[in-house]
Amino acid sequence: MEKKSGESMAVLSVAYDSEILGFQTTFQAILPRERSNNLRVLYLLHGLFGDDKQWIQSSSIIRYVENRNLAVFMPNVHRSYYTDMQSGGKYWTFLTKELPTIVHALFAINQQRESTYVGGLSMGGYGALKWGLSEPQSFAKVFALSPAIDVTRMREECKARDQEFHLIFGSPQEFGTSPNNLYHLLDQRSPLTSGTSFLQICGREDALYPDNLAFKERMEATDLPYFFKDREGGHSWDLWDEEIVTALDWLDQH
Repeated sequence: MEKKSGESMAVLSVAYDSEILGFQTTFQAILPRERSNNLRVLYLLHGLFGDDKQWIQSSSIIRYVENRNLAVFMPNVHRSYYTDMQSGGKYWTFLTKELPTIVHALFAINQQRESTYVGGLSMGGYGALKWGLSEPQSFAKVFALSPAIDVTRMREECKARDQEFHLIFGSPQEFGTSPNNLYHLLDQRSPLTSGTSFLQICGREDALYPDNLAFKERMEATDLPYFFKDREGGHSWDLWDEEIVTALDWLDQH
């Protein structure tokens, strides 16, 4: 476990042998150096081309979370789309079952719904929405920055990645009613989901913007607490480094 400190936050890199994945993996943690008993928790998910260090290396997240009474945990799931892959690691089970258990054991973090959140960018935005819709009893708030919403559309338009998508999700027919399909999760949502709030942010110049608008329409047709923001910008850190502050401020609201 490696540790470095900022003015009021400690940043730790944790390596451990994952029973679920069958190999050693890492996650990053940002914690207040002086902790309160009611510390809040954010699971912050990386994008397709990142890893558990992506947020720390590409944004000012350490500075942004200062004085918010918030602990941030950032796992590494490679290019798995936060799934139990058809041919590969069980990253969904790792994320939703093993990681919270490890976090609680190592840091004595509370697991109360009202003080637990999940968010992410791009592939991580997809993962955050999937986790929030699948296990709403675990989260008070969920946010997604430029989320990769429509796997079916991306698969059809990017034939070069079809083999990779097949290894992750299986066949297109299997995907339709699988727990990896955000629209299917939305249609099959639990009554508990109404207790979870959702924030979705996307740039209008982002290639994923039409997919985000389509999901916005479906979310707004439900009774879920849901907020959407669009703005100038593309699929880039120029947007994410600014809008993570919007998301953190939203988490602070009661």
